[in-house]
Amino acid sequence: MGVEELQAYQAPSPGPLLAMWRFPFGCHLAVSQIGGEPAVVSVGARNTLTLWDPTGKRPSRSFPGHTGLVWAAAVGWIGQAPVLVSGGGDSTVRVWNVTGDEPPIVLTGHVDTVRAVAVGTLWRGPVAVSGGDDRTVRVWDLTGQQPPVVLQGHPGVVSAVAIGSIDGNDVVASGAADQTVRVWDPTGGRSPRVLRGHGAPIWGVTVGVLDQVPVVVSGAADDTVRVWDGRSGKTLAVHHAGREVVACAFAPDPDGPPGTARILKLERPVTFSGNPWASLA
Repeated sequence: MGVEELQAYQAPSPGPLLAMWRFPFGCHLAVSQIGGEPAVVSVGARNTLTLWDPTGKRPSRSFPGHTGLVWAAAVGWIGQAPVLVSGGGDSTVRVWNVTGDEPPIVLTGHVDTVRAVAVGTLWRGPVAVSGGDDRTVRVWDLTGQQPPVVLQGHPGVVSAVAIGSIDGNDVVASGAADQTVRVWDPTGGRSPRVLRGHGAPIWGVTVGVLDQVPVVVSGAADDTVRVWDGRSGKTLAVHHAGREVVACAFAPDPDGPPGTARILKLERPVTFSGNPWASLA
């Protein structure tokens, strides 16, 4: 399946920037803010990441270096510096300074394709989390002071990872082709909580709070989104999406009370010039 164009959609004002895309299997997007401005990262073609400004104020920027197809990307921060974290078929995780020109930090340890990455804060410091075909989840200290933590237990390919907190305790969540979500102690000190209920591989996972309850949200190829109680692991809700769910994310509802979520009708598409996936069409 080819890709004709890459589009970002602005949610109805004053909603957050959302994204929707069509892609061949394995090509994804990251949506974030850099310097207070929206940013979209596309990955996939020619082993290169492309950073787009959907407002058109800044030119796109490319980040070549992976020697295998890039499968995943996430945007975060190390101190005050915005960073782009990527993973791919060369079994590496790479950390790029978005505003600098230095080569990326290359994190090695996976022995097969990296399918998912996340970046955030654990132990009050910046970390990246990755998962992939070697069925492991890895936690990387981006300050370089601690060795990576390897979390093992999934019998299937790890296709989604997230960083979060449940009742003040740092957690890493992962979803896999084994149809389970696992919630890990990022130090590896305890066995993960295993959440079962999906009937197909899981493509997206995130951690947040709804109605003052810590939750894990997952989306899968069974066309459902599941909301799990982060404390007990019980299923709180199952939403039938009507199509395969490839990503999950939390964003605040600017019109509602804290801790609420809503589904927004997307409008005003913006098409970026160029096709980052032309070689895969």
